[in-house]
Amino acid sequence: METFNQFKGLPKQVYIISLLRWVCGMGKLVWAFSSIILTSIVGLSSQQAGWAMMFYSFSMALGIVAGGKAADYYGRKRALLVFTIFSCIFKLISSFFCTTVWIIPLTIGSFFFGNGIFPVFSAMVADVVKSTGSTKKTESFSLLYMCSNLGFALGPMISGGLVENHLPYLYIIEVVVSLIGACLFCIFTTEIYSVKKLRPSVSHDESDDVVHTLRVGTLTMLMRRKILAVFIGLYGCSAACYSAVDYLLPMQFRDNFGLGRGSVYAGRVWTVNAIVVIFMTSLIVRYTKKNHQFKCSAIACALYAVGFGSYAYLTKLPLYFVAVVLWTLGEVFISTGAGAFIAENSPPSHVARFQSLYEAVRSLGAGIGPIIYGQMLLLLPYSEIWKSTSVTCFIIAAIFLTIYLKVSRSAYKS
Repeated sequence: METFNQFKGLPKQVYIISLLRWVCGMGKLVWAFSSIILTSIVGLSSQQAGWAMMFYSFSMALGIVAGGKAADYYGRKRALLVFTIFSCIFKLISSFFCTTVWIIPLTIGSFFFGNGIFPVFSAMVADVVKSTGSTKKTESFSLLYMCSNLGFALGPMISGGLVENHLPYLYIIEVVVSLIGACLFCIFTTEIYSVKKLRPSVSHDESDDVVHTLRVGTLTMLMRRKILAVFIGLYGCSAACYSAVDYLLPMQFRDNFGLGRGSVYAGRVWTVNAIVVIFMTSLIVRYTKKNHQFKCSAIACALYAVGFGSYAYLTKLPLYFVAVVLWTLGEVFISTGAGAFIAENSPPSHVARFQSLYEAVRSLGAGIGPIIYGQMLLLLPYSEIWKSTSVTCFIIAAIFLTIYLKVSRSAYKS
């Protein structure tokens, strides 16, 4: 198919890693229904659910940072296997307590370890691209993103009908899928990264050689790459707005259509999301590869603004899914080039850590969002909250565009 020609000629390992990222992504089912589980099954208020989801997101962020550091210090496969095993233990216990408040600390544990595996995939793609000398860095990370998104989308799509009457199976399915993905990953991928080659024997100053060692702290290194720091910070803000899809939209479906139908419709949101990702990622890559990441991010946030803002005015069910197309296009624009942009601005010793920091900041944004939205629900209807989210996204888009224009002028003058 012409749409997927962009992904031809990638290193073989990139295809394998991306496919297994899809499998592991399908094991992330609980997050998509967290707001419904906490409010309609556990019995929390929307504000309490917002706080719980904040702790979920913070645990995800910490897990991502821990996973990225473990991958840089102890190797990719070892980190993935250890984090998967501990995650599955928490998920299995969660299946027995999923209708009680005990599910909150158990989910925090499972999210910490479960999200620690995701920087490993990005780091391994960066390793493969560098070792093979491939010129298709953007395409490689875009394929990884597409498969990741498909996993996150197809899981909730398939399991949405389990939430109301068969909730424990949601956790059991996560355990099975995660273990399968981890085992396949360890069997079919090759560890290219070597910790021994990067461990330094530097003993004196912080010269340029230190940039390529393990000893330099993540934040210290990030401050040496300010454009990357700005990108990650702004992306965290956009992720806080995006969290409305995870927190606000499922409850809006529930209130409008009831728990059973609302859960099914919330799952179908990710069906539409997956379809758009499948057919549009390759096409959008052609644009993002040729344009600066900040320009693409500005377009993405503008699409977020239009898509989210439309929920303030929609009344018919089919139009809800038209809006999904809009904000999913924004997601593709901001995500397809993000991995390559980070890899290009990262030294070899910090690739996994910078990828994990990017994911962690996104999780922090996703954690702060529900708290804000939970408080807003005390005062405002859904429509007003969506309007304010839309305005915020437009502001972030304007900042991205302003920085892009400044960088472009500087490059032109030089």
